[in-house]
Amino acid sequence: MTQGFLDIILVNRTGARMLYAHITGRRLRRNAGDGEDDVGPMMMRSDGVTPHMLATGGPDRRPPGVDHEIRVGGPGQEPATHVLREFGAELSAGFGGAFTDELGDANYNSEWTFAELTFNKNEVYANISFVDFLNIPVALHLARHTRPPEEVIGMPKGAITTIAHRLEQLGNPWKKLAVRSPSGGFIRILSPNSGEQVYPGLFKGFFREYVDAVWKHYEDNELVADTQRDWGMFRGRVGGGALLQLKGGDGWNLTYEKPTTKDILTCDTGPFAVRQPRDQREEARLNVGARIAAAFNRGTLLINPRQPNGERIETYYTHQPINHYARLCHKMSVGHRGYAFPYDDVSANGKYGQLREHWKSQGVDGDGWRTSGCEHVV
Repeated sequence: MTQGFLDIILVNRTGARMLYAHITGRRLRRNAGDGEDDVGPMMMRSDGVTPHMLATGGPDRRPPGVDHEIRVGGPGQEPATHVLREFGAELSAGFGGAFTDELGDANYNSEWTFAELTFNKNEVYANISFVDFLNIPVALHLARHTRPPEEVIGMPKGAITTIAHRLEQLGNPWKKLAVRSPSGGFIRILSPNSGEQVYPGLFKGFFREYVDAVWKHYEDNELVADTQRDWGMFRGRVGGGALLQLKGGDGWNLTYEKPTTKDILTCDTGPFAVRQPRDQREEARLNVGARIAAAFNRGTLLINPRQPNGERIETYYTHQPINHYARLCHKMSVGHRGYAFPYDDVSANGKYGQLREHWKSQGVDGDGWRTSGCEHVV
């Protein structure tokens, strides 16, 4: 079991005179059994130590009346935070103002970024997610007493500007993802998923012809999906031009209708949405759906009928149409590592591109995260 807290050191390497951080998440509390209950949303106060439970419900967003800005300071300063065990936390950093992607909001021009962190009774893991947008580069460093440290560097200096220019060169709809300030500088780069939310219908029909070709191909050819879990393999074909139907060794039948472009970019609507009841069969269907969605984004579903075990990284993003945002994120990031769409952790070897620490075999105390808002970490 993990210890009850995690120390996180925040480091400003942006060159900015002041950086602010916010830590948000879901507070967990041990129950009478062996589990933990989600007791609601929380944010850390500005001291980086005291959790503040947030009010829920109601149609209006109101100021919380509590200072949540953790002052990281200027270059070279390294304030420490002390985070209690929580679920689905995000570490947000910015140069000032509240954080928003809503057009017309007074804080729309604020520069900010975030990293994802989960800290529960069994493990802590984190990633520098590009799923929503790109702005201030972030690096993560996991320091451990008993084993060598691990780190994810993220984007090098100048990479985000390069990605923005290349998206603009692609023309519509991709150039709309590069958001500029009134003065002409880049504020952030939206992911296609976020772009669809800001500009509804931006990518409408982008994958339509490819989806039709995939459905036609698998009327005559078998698709095999490995869950990489106890559910094993599922295999099948498209029946009657409508549903993709896959059958597992235990007799379960999984069905998927044709996805739209929105379904492919969000990975959680249409055939990839949760269906009730969310039992083990539905969990298996979501698992296989993740593999199909990842292959659509990477442009490999027509060239590889064994997902994801037959995947080769060198074939990613080589067949149109593809998710150019994800392609450029991986091309420009250090080590080509990153998380550029919701199921970007699907891989042939079943390993994730996250920093992860398990406490299942022995206790490991004193471990901590160092996270940097940085131009480049060396």
